Amino acid sequence: MGGSVWVKSGLEKPSNFRDITPGLARRIAGNLSFAQKLSLRIRGSVYLDQLSLDEWPGKVPIYLFKCDFHGFEINYPYGYDEILMCTECLVEHRALSPDPSRYFPSEPVESRKKSVPVISN
Repeated sequence: MGGSVWVKSGLEKPSNFRDITPGLARRIAGNLSFAQKLSLRIRGSVYLDQLSLDEWPGKVPIYLFKCDFHGFEINYPYGYDEILMCTECLVEHRALSPDPSRYFPSEPVESRKKSVPVISN
């Protein structure tokens, strides 16, 4: 199921996650196989492939899913629970949040770790 979605959609497989454009999700969604459409309908997402990220040493799985507000999205699972999140929803939430740095920190994670107090027994 992995690489064939690119061929079926008449697209060249992106070499990096950052190469994915907003219209790509709609184009891929229109060219899914019956099994992929069923997976999207039942599970809420369909596995597409694995791509590399600039800041990640390996490759991450990417999925197509449908956001209730923004339509089809392509993203990779976030966090320990591996949740698929709509990037447009994240940006909107950041704009409305009283503390946007909570969701999108501007400083590197290493510098934030130093400021967290450690409680010892």
